[in-house]
Amino acid sequence: MNKKTMLVILALLVAFVGAAQRITYSDPEKMDDRDINFDIIGKMNGNFLVYKNVRWRHAISIYDADMVLKERVSLDFMPDRTFNVDFVAYPDYCYLIYQHQKKNIVYCMGVKIDANGQKMGEPVQIDTTRIEIAASNKIYNTVYSDNKQHISVFKIYKKQDRHHFVTLLLNDKLELQRKSRQVVQHDDRKEVYGEFLLDNEGTFLCAKGRRSGNRDNIATLQLITQPATADTFTYHDIELDKNYLDEVKVKVDNVNQRYIINSLYYKQNRGNVDGLFTTLWDKKNNAIAAKGFVPFN
Repeated sequence: MNKKTMLVILALLVAFVGAAQRITYSDPEKMDDRDINFDIIGKMNGNFLVYKNVRWRHAISIYDADMVLKERVSLDFMPDRTFNVDFVAYPDYCYLIYQHQKKNIVYCMGVKIDANGQKMGEPVQIDTTRIEIAASNKIYNTVYSDNKQHISVFKIYKKQDRHHFVTLLLNDKLELQRKSRQVVQHDDRKEVYGEFLLDNEGTFLCAKGRRSGNRDNIATLQLITQPATADTFTYHDIELDKNYLDEVKVKVDNVNQRYIINSLYYKQNRGNVDGLFTTLWDKKNNAIAAKGFVPFN
């Protein structure tokens, strides 16, 4: 190997090492035992905020750019029976949305937290639900749009063969914009809802599939939408051309105002995977823009 070749190889190695990422680890805290639950809130004003929970203790750990612990802020305002904690993070603050139960009432609360883990005002009550003694108390879910201008807190509870949906649309100040209630028929063995989403205009959406039995593949598919100004769901049928689907995934394309629906597809129920199913739903025209079944080779 001549000197020129050696220089080229060394230059490439130096460039590779220079471009390599540096991984920094934080030291464990005393409360970081095997029962810990945590959620990475994000980066705010140069700080990394991590929510931590062990049994009845709730805290936010503040780390600097080198993942060195600066402070651990105890969230003393959260009651002992707190669960289902969600965060909506902005550049210099976040909303902490949590639920807690007192007797037979479940409270959904929200509070604004700054980049140092301190609350910016007192928690506000978003909604309440009275539950039966044996009923599950994990009722509320939170989703938000990509631009974080819209936040939806919704609950689904079942009575007999019906699902009761309550959706609350909030703005970026956590102010209620609209609340709607509706009851829909539901069969747990045959019907399945996908992930619930919220687009940048406040439209609430998800995919709903139906199958012959709980072990079968999806035979019929609907896209469910609820615009910010509507009180009820709108159901859009999507033809599967006698194919069957696996788990359905939906993504929001806010730039082109489209919903992208993907799944693996089967030509036979409970058969082998044959390919990829994709549909583009055009929100402006309220119709399918493109649909295809792409077979695997």
